[in-house]
Amino acid sequence: MLGEAERVPGSPAGSEIFQRPGIFQTAYMRAQYCEERDEVLRSLDAEKFAAFWRKHELPMPPEGQWASPDVPLIMMHKARLQVTAMTAAEKEASRSWLISQGYGLEI
Repeated sequence: MLGEAERVPGSPAGSEIFQRPGIFQTAYMRAQYCEERDEVLRSLDAEKFAAFWRKHELPMPPEGQWASPDVPLIMMHKARLQVTAMTAAEKEASRSWLISQGYGLEI
């Protein structure tokens, strides 16, 4: 989660800067990140998911070293339950899939 927003003196509206370990983001960049994340989560595509993680330098095990090949799909379904941009139908589809596969709903 991003930290508190700070306005650089004299900067235009909407250019607040957020601090996250190793990077600074404007509110606009954060919105772009969330839009991209939501697109990846809606796709339920493991390759898109891995590319997103690499692009944003998020920690993940080397390719092929997941505990199970289903882990990326499980992670996407669990994330969809937490993201407010997902529709009720998307969340229900993920909830149903997780339960039908014998996985819990918690992260």
